[in-house]
Amino acid sequence: MPLPPSPPYINLQNGSITGTITHGQNFYWYNPTTSDVQVKNCGTWCTQDSYAVPAGGYVQATVSFVTNPNSYAFTEHPNQWNAPGQPHISAPSVPAPQGEEGEKEVA
Repeated sequence: MPLPPSPPYINLQNGSITGTITHGQNFYWYNPTTSDVQVKNCGTWCTQDSYAVPAGGYVQATVSFVTNPNSYAFTEHPNQWNAPGQPHISAPSVPAPQGEEGEKEVA
């Protein structure tokens, strides 16, 4: 299978994001490996808790509307992660929804 049809997509080997993701937006889990991968434990920031991603392929997912997820972590089985640390998005680019930026100090 080729790359997903369009960004954004998240690489299951290193957590890199091609494009940006926002709340409520669709994205693709991309699996560049030769093994089918079950992505699990991502329900704190995705609308589903698990996704089956075929070897060399991709599957569509959606970022939930949770404004402050605990992390952008997930698990994989079998584990195909080849970057430091546990599976996670390397640089989440989910902007805060309007009105969620926090209090601003006014002089």
